[in-house]
Amino acid sequence: MSDYMYLPKISDDVESSLSITNVVTNSRGLSPVRAEFDLLILASKSGSQGWKVVRRIDFEGAEVKQLLSSDYSLEVGELIVVLPVDKSTKYLPELESIPIPKSRSMDSSLCSSRGSLRFHYGNSSSSFQSEYPTSMAQRHFGNMTSFRVPDKELDNDKTHLACFINLSNTENLKNKKFEIIVQDAKRQILDRLDFIENACTIYKVPLYLHKTQLTFTINGCVAIPLFVSLCTKPIKQITVEHSHPPVEMFWRQKSQRVGVGRIRQVWNAK
Repeated sequence: MSDYMYLPKISDDVESSLSITNVVTNSRGLSPVRAEFDLLILASKSGSQGWKVVRRIDFEGAEVKQLLSSDYSLEVGELIVVLPVDKSTKYLPELESIPIPKSRSMDSSLCSSRGSLRFHYGNSSSSFQSEYPTSMAQRHFGNMTSFRVPDKELDNDKTHLACFINLSNTENLKNKKFEIIVQDAKRQILDRLDFIENACTIYKVPLYLHKTQLTFTINGCVAIPLFVSLCTKPIKQITVEHSHPPVEMFWRQKSQRVGVGRIRQVWNAK
């Protein structure tokens, strides 16, 4: 199993960091082992297809590398892609597509170690596991449906951001525009916004919708949704959540059979 890692910029007053270690703690041995790889840092070329190699990082012994969004002058909505690569592989300064990341799994363990993505707001921070599966980046098509839990009250001191991470192998990019459809529980369309590939598309939830059960749908493209909440009083605080569909949407029940296809039939607008 191999995956990409990402470091996005979601707000002017929120910094993000990505921590990656070459120590594999989930190997099946009695003690952690070290994986041999370099980190390749890529940025999407603005206005054109392709990727620019920003930096290459090598490990010196067993250690943790930390990347900061402030070090890469990211604008809101931009991201860098981080992937492990073989130490012996050379890359040109500009690439037509994203290379396949090197797997960091050891022994017979199926999963690689993840990168720890952390968002910093004032003296508060919240973390999320940064991984974008290679199979998602290589998809030619797909859909996304995600649900946001509403607030109990309207609060001017809170800001809610719905962030949608997308990585697409540029060989699969289509000359087609995509949009995020925002609906309520009755499937009434409340808003639409342009969806940007190879970026972090951000939707700031309007105050009047804070108490509304929102559903976000993208037709024709896939993304990883992150829901970030910022609070200014009594102190600055931040929380990061990821939307997971209920287990019953995937497993066959004795009384009924509910699946992803049924969800999409109801929620994915034509």
